[in-house]
Amino acid sequence: MNAYELGAALLAYNLATQVRRVAAAARGVEPRRVSFAGVWSLVRAMVPMLRPEPADGHWETWFERLVKAAGQRLVPAREPGRQYPRELIPKRRGYPERKRPNKQAS
Repeated sequence: MNAYELGAALLAYNLATQVRRVAAAARGVEPRRVSFAGVWSLVRAMVPMLRPEPADGHWETWFERLVKAAGQRLVPAREPGRQYPRELIPKRRGYPERKRPNKQAS
């Protein structure tokens, strides 16, 4: 991955994270309640709709639509504590030792 691809990937990640935060603030929920995967798919789907020239507030309406759609991608609220408590994984036992026949002197 060269420097341009890395920069573009970081820019896309930061865009998705900021959209998630703005959508959460608009809905009045925590940012963790807004699905990152849902926002990421929205960003990937809506970026091709952008035109290079910012004509008549096109980017603002695009961003508002993106935030509104992202606010609908909520994950269920978690109950406090773990759903499945941690358990100790039992240690595997090896194979039993092989029984060797007794050599009796005849």
